[in-house]
Amino acid sequence: MPATVPSYSSGMMAEWMFAASGGCLGPPMLYALILKPFGILAVIVGAITMPTPLPFGAPLIALGLAILVSTSSTVRGWMRTVRRRSERFDALVRRMEPHLGRRLGVMMRRTRPISRAVACDMPQAASGID
Repeated sequence: MPATVPSYSSGMMAEWMFAASGGCLGPPMLYALILKPFGILAVIVGAITMPTPLPFGAPLIALGLAILVSTSSTVRGWMRTVRRRSERFDALVRRMEPHLGRRLGVMMRRTRPISRAVACDMPQAASGID
């Protein structure tokens, strides 16, 4: 009697891969490997086309930065530092956030600089020592 080898349909294999990846299709590392070069390319092409009369430079740079922020923790830290140092750049990014869609908008909001606590003129508690 020949041994039977179980046959897996492509649907069963897709279900197994979906469950093995933690519930998301495709590993996040592959997602990052595909998007990082695209983000870098968009920033470079945007910087090159910035001086041209066609308005493609700034949107390409914004798209590239949004993609890089969503895939790289290093770029998120850099972006947070730049936003903290430049109020003008921070205002520009805040205006852009709602127009980036849910995923990219959330990633850009995560780069908002942490605001410093403002000292207030509250009376000090009495220590009881006179």
